[in-house]
Amino acid sequence: MIAKDDMTVIACNEAAARLYGYNKNEIINKSAAIFRPEEDREMQRERYSRVMGDGESSIHRHLTKDGRMIYVEIVAHDIVFEGRPVRLSMTHDVTEKLEAEAERKIAEADLKNAYDSIRNIAWKQSHLMRSPLANLKGLSNLLKDDPTDKKALSHIRDELERMDNIIIEMAKDASDHTVKNS
Repeated sequence: MIAKDDMTVIACNEAAARLYGYNKNEIINKSAAIFRPEEDREMQRERYSRVMGDGESSIHRHLTKDGRMIYVEIVAHDIVFEGRPVRLSMTHDVTEKLEAEAERKIAEADLKNAYDSIRNIAWKQSHLMRSPLANLKGLSNLLKDDPTDKKALSHIRDELERMDNIIIEMAKDASDHTVKNS
């Protein structure tokens, strides 16, 4: 429970004190500003000047006693206690949840990149590789009639070179993708 006029902590439970690395007595009568990084304190003062509705929640950066940054979800409600406007709040540490969400987003992006890479390789195999292969099949039929046909042999070498270049490019694409996501 925090006084709205000067942001003094009037009461807290042991769980809240533990969350921040304090004991209950260290927090009582201290400014709630001790829980916020310096650059967030003006926003904190502004929020305390507003009336909070029933169960309004928000996520904020807070500091523990040892200076570690945590993210907390605060569900707050303004009441009058012993004639003084106060803010009741329930604070829940969501640091691990937010970190897991960020890691999940990175993993999703990595999976999308892998999928796009596999799709690209599949397209190259089904389209780019198919063309020289079809040409080679046709040229091989010409060689059945005349195994010494130099023009057909030249085209076969060209198509084999084209296939080799496509395979090299596909291997490079796969290698580049592996390096980027390692």
